[in-house]
Amino acid sequence: MDREATAGRCCRQVRKSKLKDGSNEARLGVMKCYGQFCPVAKAAELLTERWTVLILRELTMGSTRYNDIRRGVPLISPSVLAQRLKTLVESGIVECAREQSGRSREYKLTPPVK
Repeated sequence: MDREATAGRCCRQVRKSKLKDGSNEARLGVMKCYGQFCPVAKAAELLTERWTVLILRELTMGSTRYNDIRRGVPLISPSVLAQRLKTLVESGIVECAREQSGRSREYKLTPPVK
């Protein structure tokens, strides 16, 4: 399997749209990746997404709940915050646990990240 096919499978492509003046614009919200399996490239793919570093900052400073993180990063939309948290949980950087009451979730950095 060639590198182009591998990169196409593991990455989401940047969507382009036509502007009124005829030029193309790359839309944010869809991440383009390097298509490599190097740990540095994988970390760069994850950490260079907009808002991710600010979310990690809030977790490092002690915020554990969704609304606490949202207050610390007030300009992020709720859907983007939920998406970034989900990505961080899936990649193993953040762990998510339900509170004992079962109503809310608590987000914490995993021990290797601390």
